[in-house]
Order: sequence, then structure tokens, then C-alpha cells
Amino acid sequence: MKNIVIGAGPAGRLGSIELGKLNQETVLIERKHIAGTCLNEGCMVICALTDVSRHLENQKKYQNHGFIKGDIELDYKALCDKIKETQKMLRIIEQKQCEDLGIEVIFGEAEINGDMVTVNGESFEYKNLMILSQANQTSSVR
Repeated sequence: MKNIVIGAGPAGRLGSIELGKLNQETVLIERKHIAGTCLNEGCMVICALTDVSRHLENQKKYQNHGFIKGDIELDYKALCDKIKETQKMLRIIEQKQCEDLGIEVIFGEAEINGDMVTVNGESFEYKNLMILSQANQTSSVR
């Protein structure tokens, strides 16, 4: 019997990590990318863009005060590439953190049938199931 967590955002990862620390057999299933919406599509991306925007705005202000001379040229493609590189690095770190605790991380779409979860054609029987899904904005524990 396994503990299965569906959804590898912050809550799902934290739940899995706590189970891993207790040496509980745990499978963490994620549809797309580990670390959830914040890292991959939301707040962390927005924060990075906001920080650069703020830096450019400050540069103009300091230039008007005479502290800084010259213009800054923004390479938007390079900025986006760096954000993607950082996201990839953080995903690797977060997945390794789970795996180092013995958590099996599986990427794919989970399907629940009774007391079985199937992902990528492989079925897992579970004792405890935690579902944290951003797709339908629900979470539940069985």
C-alpha cells in the first residue's frame, strides 16, 4: 500500500516530503512540471519581470538625478531564456529533494478508479490518496 499524492505544487510537494521524512512509501504524480503554477506560470515569472521593470525605472530616475549616465538596453529574449533556465534548475532541485527522501516522482495524467490510480499505463494501489489539483481548484484526501 502506498501514499499517493496527485499534484506537485507547493502543497503536494510538502505533503510528499513530510511522508518521505516518515519513511512512508509515497508516489508523487504531476501532470506537467513539478513546483506548481507559481514557479512555472505565475508569481515567480511575474516577480522576475517586475524586478527587471523596477530596475529599468530606477535607472531612469537615477539618470535624471545625475547618478547614472548612459542607457540600459533590454534583451527581452535573453531575459525570458534566463527565466526558463532558472525554472528548469529549480524543478531539478525540487524533484531531487523529493527523490532523496525516497519519493517516486511520476509525470503524467492520473486516473482514479476505486482504490487504484493509473498513470502512464501503470497502476498503483493506495492506502492514502491526496489530490491537489489546480485544474479544477479542488483538493481532497481519501
